[in-house]
Amino acid sequence: MAEHNGCVNNKQKAADIIAACTKVSARDVDETFEHQYYKSRAWAHRRAGDYDKALSDIDAAITLQPKNVNDLE
Repeated sequence: MAEHNGCVNNKQKAADIIAACTKVSARDVDETFEHQYYKSRAWAHRRAGDYDKALSDIDAAITLQPKNVNDLE
């Protein structure tokens, strides 16, 4: 659960969020929330200036939840 909290805590350093979200997404997680991990990691990649990885993660989030327009904001 600690990784989950680190994944969704936007007050942490981008590298810490990326690491936490990667750990969470590598495990079997509830598909209902999986897109949130990709979304959080995408924003962290964006903050770190890694736009290619940010786009890849936001694409994964949208693929998992195509009707969730909040992923585009």
